[in-house]
Parts: sequence; structure tokens; C-alpha cells
Amino acid sequence: MMYTAIVKELNDNIEEEAIISINNIDFTTFIAFTPYKIKIGEEYPVDITLFGDILNITESLDKKIEINRMGETFGYIIHGYLFENGKLDIGFIIEDNELFYDYPYLYGKYVTFEVNRIDSEFLIY
Repeated sequence: MMYTAIVKELNDNIEEEAIISINNIDFTTFIAFTPYKIKIGEEYPVDITLFGDILNITESLDKKIEINRMGETFGYIIHGYLFENGKLDIGFIIEDNELFYDYPYLYGKYVTFEVNRIDSEFLIY
């Protein structure tokens, strides 16, 4: 799914690292692909993917939607709502039907899990 992201920061030491904002949610992302030079403060179309294995997924009784970075890594602890169709609401919708294929018992519930990183692919506009 395509989103509009604002680039908030670029890491001078790690060229694949950026802080972007989607729906006023700021997070550090691994830039998996960009066909052009990106600039701080500019808006770009992006595709977001949760990269790596879903770790320690459980139903969350907190009923919250947020993402929390794990230290200085690209990893995140994610709290979201998993819809019946496998889409995940984390303040914006992650559409990856295969990602939650093994967890149909969590559909329609709030979930918490860890992910290795959040990838961004900057699209041609």
C-alpha cells in the first residue's frame, strides 16, 4: 500500500536509515529502495513493509496502537489491531496478508509483537 511520508531526519553515518512520518507517526525506517535522492522536509510516496520474522506475537489486553523502537536498532515492539483480513492497524494500515497468515486466531484482536525492522521503499511519483 502506498503512503505519503515526510522525511524528518537522515542519518549521516548510515545511509539506509531515516526517520519518516506517516499520519503523524514518526519512526526510524530502513530504506530498502530509493531511485532518487531524498531530502529532509520533503514528502514522498512510500511502501512500508515489516521485515523479518514476527516474534513473540500475543493478544494484547491493553488495546493500544503504537510502535516503540528497541534501543538504537531497527527493531520495534508493535502494538496494533489485526483485522479479520490480516491487515494491521498501527496508526496506518499495513497490508501484508501473508505476514499474519499463521495467526488467524488473533484476527479481530489487538496484538503485540516484535519485528526486526520496518522497511521503506521510496516509490517513483
